[in-house]
Amino acid sequence: MHKPTSLYLTILAIGFAVTSYFGLLQPQLLTDYSGITLAGNAAFNETRGLYGGVHGMIALLLLVCAFNVTMQRFGLLLCTTFLGGYVLARIFSFAIDGPANTALHIAFVLELIGVIVALFLLSQVKTSLPSYR
Repeated sequence: MHKPTSLYLTILAIGFAVTSYFGLLQPQLLTDYSGITLAGNAAFNETRGLYGGVHGMIALLLLVCAFNVTMQRFGLLLCTTFLGGYVLARIFSFAIDGPANTALHIAFVLELIGVIVALFLLSQVKTSLPSYR
């Protein structure tokens, strides 16, 4: 098992779990930082589904990946894909819509760091996985 990868995936799992908690129990609080006001049941349902449900399941999957050597590489690919999607979309939005608020800039930097760390760990993990020949 690659311990730095286990630690990284566990930290991300905790972050996704916290987002899930707020997404399920306090969705308006979760969207306030971006200036989004949830209006009506459909908006609450969508926010609970995306931030509560999807983030919660990703947290569980990352936790499984953290402690299963054969799944660590998958967990890192998932982090790269998920966080990378946020990074690319935010860059697109900054270019089209202009600068965002401080909270979203902080989120962008953290997501970018997350992608960089995941890519670095991917380069390390592929040599530490057992061979199945």
